[in-house]
Amino acid sequence: MRKLIAEFTGTAFITAAVIGSAIMATN
Repeated sequence: MRKLIAEFTGTAFITAAVIGSAIMATN
């Protein structure tokens, strides 16, 4: 269970970083 939460958090962090980079690039 703890590993699943860690994986989800890591994936969400990477996704947020990619989306943030895309927003910064378009602005």
